[in-house]
Amino acid sequence: MLTELTADQEMLRETTARFLAAEVPVDKIRGLRADAAGFDLDFWRRGAELGWTSLLVSEADGGGSVSGSALADLCMIAHEFGARAAPGPLVATNVVAAALSAAGEERFAPVLESLLSGASVASWCHAEPSSQAGPRQVALRCPAEGGDVVLNGVKRPVEAAGQADYLLVTGRAAEGLTQVLVPVDTAGVSTEPMRTIDLTRRFSVVRFNEVRLPASAVVGELGGAAAQIERQAQLAAVLGNAEAVGALQAAFDMTGRTRRARRDPTAVCRGRARAGRAGSG
Repeated sequence: MLTELTADQEMLRETTARFLAAEVPVDKIRGLRADAAGFDLDFWRRGAELGWTSLLVSEADGGGSVSGSALADLCMIAHEFGARAAPGPLVATNVVAAALSAAGEERFAPVLESLLSGASVASWCHAEPSSQAGPRQVALRCPAEGGDVVLNGVKRPVEAAGQADYLLVTGRAAEGLTQVLVPVDTAGVSTEPMRTIDLTRRFSVVRFNEVRLPASAVVGELGGAAAQIERQAQLAAVLGNAEAVGALQAAFDMTGRTRRARRDPTAVCRGRARAGRAGSG
């Protein structure tokens, strides 16, 4: 990444890089192609201990940044994920954790704690089947009925929905855009895996059929979620771009090694030796 890192940022980046190199080498990533989850929960919990899930969460909620620039810190981790095609719902879980922390509501503290520890996984249900899906085109309905909210609609694609414990669902109430935190085992929630070419990421169609939850499941105010949804979209875009840059850098480096090898066959061996020393140093 084209940025100057602080000592703490470099430690975070290097620790993540070494962990990923050791735990998810290329042969293991290829083997995950047939795995229904696409990642191992123990791997995810150990990654959470390194700080993967806490950087966008306030210190009051148990999170915190290593440099004072939380998004930059997380982008470094996303860059390493992209460079290694690493598994795990990094973007999805962080977007939800950031939203719950921003809401500042004590009732979500147990969920947030489980996300920070890696014991639970969450995903954001925002996209919809419509090709013109966007904040103004949200079709899923979540009107208030008495002391409850009732969700009806379809979200797709949703990353890690089949592995998630919680879904942060964007919907529309009479008052406006609304977000609801839905446990995946709630009656009326169903997930259907989608076919993709991704080695590690899994996406699903999620259907909500008369899903009834208490009004306390609303994150923020009923009808008052537009600004937070925009913020979540920005976070997801930035982190996704950081992953893409990591992948592109890895491809660029591989191309450079191949080109040099054509000129000097011994260059590949030297490059692998340097990579091995860097990974174990």
